[in-house]
Amino acid sequence: MADYEAIIQPLLPTLSKVIDDAGGVQWGSTLFADQRVKDELAKLPEDASRKVKDVIACFPNFFTYFDKQNIVANAKGYEHGFIGDDGELDLEKIKDYRLEMKKNKLKAKGVPVDTFKVEVQEKKKKKINVLSQDFENKIEKEAKVSTSGGFDSIKEIRQKCLALSDDEWALLVSTVTTTRLNRKKQRALASNKGTGKGVTKFTTIPNTRPSGIPSKGKGTDTQAKGKGKGKGKEKGSKQRAAPF
Repeated sequence: MADYEAIIQPLLPTLSKVIDDAGGVQWGSTLFADQRVKDELAKLPEDASRKVKDVIACFPNFFTYFDKQNIVANAKGYEHGFIGDDGELDLEKIKDYRLEMKKNKLKAKGVPVDTFKVEVQEKKKKKINVLSQDFENKIEKEAKVSTSGGFDSIKEIRQKCLALSDDEWALLVSTVTTTRLNRKKQRALASNKGTGKGVTKFTTIPNTRPSGIPSKGKGTDTQAKGKGKGKGKEKGSKQRAAPF
């Protein structure tokens, strides 16, 4: 482990800079997808672990890793209040901060705030749709093929869901529900296609009347003959019970 920590140490300045640029907190997947970090990781030996959790564990005095959300925080994140006194992340505060950063950047470029709001809503919808489709595809795939990586796939989706705001989560649930209902309707239509008009089938109630007691009124059960006071028919109709 000591050798591994020595190998990882050169990443410290780059990791700190990237996290600082993000306001003091960053999702692990986003952090390691940054080109600056990728360049440093490429210098590591092939057998060295490149997992976020393993790398960050080498810098306990500089970073805090939140496994549940797959988020890495540094001192700047604590200064901004993104981590509460209870040690839990305040995801809403993080998202508000990021949103404000984007607004300021767009204002500097002269982009109207109203346009920015529309773009944010569109990106949010796109994000939800992509996550929803990804979730559906993963579930469908795991249902067909059981693999060792199945649990990791579901865990990854769960982490993404936990990182959503209340509004985003509500939109995701609504989208997934609508998609599943539409799929059920499509399957039902496909199964009924080509069968022609539907025929209503009636189940004849069996004759429970003791033998020797004539039928009263109209036909009641299969093969009941009209021997009573009413106008009996040879065969009963629909589901009317036999009156005694």
